[in-house]
Amino acid sequence: MKKAIIVTCVISILTFSSFVEAKKGVGSLLRGLRGIESINGVKNYSYNTLTLENLKKCILKNESLNTEFAKMSIIEENLEKYKVKLDNMEYKLNNKQLFNFYDQKDVDNYNNLMINYNNLILDFNRQLTIYTPAAEKYNTETIEYNIMCGDKRYYEDDYEIIKKELKL
Repeated sequence: MKKAIIVTCVISILTFSSFVEAKKGVGSLLRGLRGIESINGVKNYSYNTLTLENLKKCILKNESLNTEFAKMSIIEENLEKYKVKLDNMEYKLNNKQLFNFYDQKDVDNYNNLMINYNNLILDFNRQLTIYTPAAEKYNTETIEYNIMCGDKRYYEDDYEIIKKELKL
């Protein structure tokens, strides 16, 4: 039973770790985008230059991603705290020298520690079921954002118009 629980915990932690590594964050407003100025008042919107409408979509998407990133960071902090507690409890459970199994009090302490460990794994897995789909959605939306907005240019006066419109 104990091995099955530890294996479940290890699998859960590995799953969590892969999402932590995958999630990089969009960062500051329109990172990677470059503002340009029109030449003699003429704007040339090409594939690599965002139109007013697309620039607005990029700004709004960036704001949305930053909000999601903040929410996920809170869940990540909780998961990290769970991991530390689980590691400490696992160390104690595996270190048999800490317990005298001929003393009922120590046996009870060991059993209580095991119960607490199992409950903590359940809590960790519940948090992970919230985090995992959120991380997958965030990663997908980040990829979409990078395709739509990444390494694109925009006209600085278009940006100022959108900024006023969105009250940024």
